[in-house]
Amino acid sequence: MFGKDPSLRQELKEKFNAADGSRSAFMLRARGVVGDEFKALVRTVLTETTTQTNTLKRKEHTEYLDEVDLKKRLVDKPDQVQRIIDKGPEFEHPETGALMYTFRTFTQEHTHCYVAMY
Repeated sequence: MFGKDPSLRQELKEKFNAADGSRSAFMLRARGVVGDEFKALVRTVLTETTTQTNTLKRKEHTEYLDEVDLKKRLVDKPDQVQRIIDKGPEFEHPETGALMYTFRTFTQEHTHCYVAMY
């Protein structure tokens, strides 16, 4: 196939060098494919475009703190402490009898997604 059309070999080599992971993805797709099907797969790989998107995944972490620990945690934010105490959900700790307040924090994780467009 590459003997008849040497430009295919060069284009495929450039494609593999340009995109990380494209060679391994091609090998997975080409497993067990021979003849005309392989040639069609090579032409498809050369003409397809791949886009990459970055997304953020947000995770919520919940802690239950009493008023003393809440004030220690938010030393520089007294308004936020008062808002949590006034409006936030609370419950009485069964062993100590202290009022416990819900304190939520959030973190973000970056995820990458590759989409092949034909």
